[in-house]
Amino acid sequence: EYEEAVERTRNTTLTAKETACNWAMGLAGETGEVVDIVKKAMFHGARMDFVHLEEEIGDVMYYLQALATFWGLTLDEAMAKNVVKLEKRYPNGFVEGGGIRRNNNDHEDDAN
Repeated sequence: EYEEAVERTRNTTLTAKETACNWAMGLAGETGEVVDIVKKAMFHGARMDFVHLEEEIGDVMYYLQALATFWGLTLDEAMAKNVVKLEKRYPNGFVEGGGIRRNNNDHEDDAN
């Protein structure tokens, strides 16, 4: 349902290359807005604006869903693969210093 709602708002006048760039740049921009809200609360003395934060997280999800759909991926599958990767990397949960000693081939392993 969400995927359909996002697709409904796609600009169909863009080329495939422009569409991919639009989704990726939109994701980066909205993620920056989330970071800015947290930064202002943590370092500038602003109160944490949870209403605004939730709105911006929704925008991040919009662009994330759009990008995944564009490339023929699903968020469900990406999340499931991420769980497997995290279980492999952190078999005992978070441990100080754990999960950060990786060799250069780890990303290749993560893709499988």
